[in-house]
Amino acid sequence: MTLESTNNGILITREYDGNEQWELESQYPDEFPYIDKFVETAYHKISANALCEMIRRTLFATDNENPQYSLGGVCFEHDGSSITAVATDGKRLATQDADGICVNAHTFESAILPVNALKLLAKILKEKSVSDTEVKMAVNAARVYFHCKNVTIFSRLVEGRFPKWRPIVPKTENRLHASVHCESLRTALDRMVTTKLEPGVSFTFRPGGLTLASRTKESGQSKVAIPVVFDDTTELMIDAFLLRDYFCMLENGKLLPPVFLLQ
Repeated sequence: MTLESTNNGILITREYDGNEQWELESQYPDEFPYIDKFVETAYHKISANALCEMIRRTLFATDNENPQYSLGGVCFEHDGSSITAVATDGKRLATQDADGICVNAHTFESAILPVNALKLLAKILKEKSVSDTEVKMAVNAARVYFHCKNVTIFSRLVEGRFPKWRPIVPKTENRLHASVHCESLRTALDRMVTTKLEPGVSFTFRPGGLTLASRTKESGQSKVAIPVVFDDTTELMIDAFLLRDYFCMLENGKLLPPVFLLQ
């Protein structure tokens, strides 16, 4: 296949069982945005696999309806030895930590990264050629840079201030813990009768068991019981659609039993 520049664009020729040609129009090169190179000397190094996992486990919790605001992106923070990614749409919050090596005293305030840039980055990091490498992450006042092997991604940051999320995350002390088999819970949840207007599912915990029940005006009702590791009794209501999003985020074959922290 040969590519040749013409007055109107580019001519593509392929010689295979005959002669094929395509002529494509092009735009004026000077109108293309300037591409920055990764020349940062201060940055954080993070495993490509760990960064890809952080993106997958937080991206689902962003606000899809308002991508230009702070809740429409994923907030990255660091404490020197680790990097934290957190996302919320006001109804649920997802956070993931990963080890990050600080190089040349790289530091930044909370940086909110746009969803489209993270989707592109995750797609690249899934490739086998880069999945076992390290990614360099540099943040300045308005942009973030990622560099991995011969690939560099830069993006503007989302404007706005991310909410103070750490006080929202429940502490593990003095809480009831219930270990539930992930696949059993997902199967039970799929059997619940719910609608967008009536998404609630009742979770009734008892010693050794959990009963899920739902009721809607239009579709009827449902009830499923599954075994759990629990020695107390309590009841709560959970939005089925939000919990299903959590299960979709997990990788098949790597499902660990989730632990419910019950208020």
